[in-house]
Amino acid sequence: MNTEIRMPQLGMMMVAGTLTHWLVADGASVKKGEELLEIETDKVVQTITAPVDGVVKYVAAEGEVVPVLQVLGYILTVGEVAAEPGEQSPRSVAVPPSSVPLAQVPGAGPAGRIRSTPIARRIAALHGIDLATLVGSGPGARIVEADVRAAVQKAAALLKEPQRRVLRSIPLTGRRAVIARRMVESLAQRAQLTIVREIDATELVKTRQALVARASELGVRVSYDAILAKALATALTEQPILNASIESGVIVVWEEVNVGIAIATPVGLVVPVVPNAHSRPLVEIAGAIEDFATRAANRKLLPDEMTGGTVTITNVGLFGIDLFTPILNPPESAILGLGRIASRPFVVGERLTVRPTLHLSLTWDHQVTDGAEAGQLLGRIAEMIGDRRYLSSLA
Repeated sequence: MNTEIRMPQLGMMMVAGTLTHWLVADGASVKKGEELLEIETDKVVQTITAPVDGVVKYVAAEGEVVPVLQVLGYILTVGEVAAEPGEQSPRSVAVPPSSVPLAQVPGAGPAGRIRSTPIARRIAALHGIDLATLVGSGPGARIVEADVRAAVQKAAALLKEPQRRVLRSIPLTGRRAVIARRMVESLAQRAQLTIVREIDATELVKTRQALVARASELGVRVSYDAILAKALATALTEQPILNASIESGVIVVWEEVNVGIAIATPVGLVVPVVPNAHSRPLVEIAGAIEDFATRAANRKLLPDEMTGGTVTITNVGLFGIDLFTPILNPPESAILGLGRIASRPFVVGERLTVRPTLHLSLTWDHQVTDGAEAGQLLGRIAEMIGDRRYLSSLA
């Protein structure tokens, strides 16, 4: 009998996914465990493998957004075809195994669907490389990244005359399209306002240096993100109105402070969440952030690790940025942006001196509360970051 291939639910909040690529041709034979198709959500790209041996039958097309648990296709035993609408079971047809086409996909040209890795397809699309002209060096002659890069270098060597050329054309699809949609919706549906405060980071820098010196003892290299995430979470327990979301016209203030950590990856921004950051030790938060960063770079984060956030922290200081206006991460009502720590003129009492300073940028939803509460929250964070006793207590 035929085996259904359904859109999996990768996380509690997932309602649909995009079928990005079929990796086996319609009508081709497939073995159990062989890569069958790829799906993409706003958080992850997932490869689905064949659960049984059989013949592939498409139902959903590439690029189609499919609700969770809806049928994407079938794997048929040889001699069956998928049931027509209204039928209760597959129909038997006389198709000997040798007659099953191995690589024919309607509209894909005489060579059919080219077996290739996701990164190979992306690079080929960026540089206008026709995968049908390449010979794959991967398993089963699958085209891999090295094959496409070699073709790009060869094409560049053949250019004889300089001319105005398109550097790249990037389809606004997949994760980039989801990020774009969410950011536009965030700006359109929330009354966002950003306030900025420059703080003396002298004690922060000293504390962080001391913690880094104890990395072997602590078992982790404590980052500025970890320290600020802890301070933000603690401040929100004292000023909880911004640890909130608007749901069906109601402001819901959350008891737990779950801090999302914005991480840039080659395929887009991801925001894994440190749950209960307000009640977790600094070293534990630092370890979680370090682990997130490592796995995010390798696209190994789990969908559930990127859900349930109540506030987000984003750091662009490593790019040399002093201050900026972060955009809220829906459905949250606050996001704290960190700039770079640098030596700047700073007034201490009545004296002008030079201190390491840090700009904190707090964006909040003015629908949830007013500027006074936002200012108090940012002020409390600044107070904690400048307090030697508080910082010392973290370790």
